[in-house]
Amino acid sequence: MKQSIKRNGKAFIVLGPSGSGKNTLINGACKNIDNLKAIKRYITRTKIDINEDYNPIDEKIFTQMKSENLFCTTWNANNCNYGIHKDAIDDLKDGKNIIFAAVSYTHLTLPTNREV
Repeated sequence: MKQSIKRNGKAFIVLGPSGSGKNTLINGACKNIDNLKAIKRYITRTKIDINEDYNPIDEKIFTQMKSENLFCTTWNANNCNYGIHKDAIDDLKDGKNIIFAAVSYTHLTLPTNREV
């Protein structure tokens, strides 16, 4: 009898400068690719663009969440702090593929395979 092996999902990061259409690309990919989940970023800015899907939070809450290890990765760009909630790791462990936008991979510290 063949045993099923559970595989972790894959994480995709769409990189590009602000306003380059990263979220449009992500939304299109999620509509057309099964088992792909867009991950909402937490950003320390007010909601300015209704077409961009993120969780706006203030600096104090961001700092508190970071100190409580609620983010699997954080970065700073364009005078804002960005974070991906650690629930994204659970999605990967459950075999889901995830996708999110970032300005530059040089700002990211991502979990290793051992952490996923």
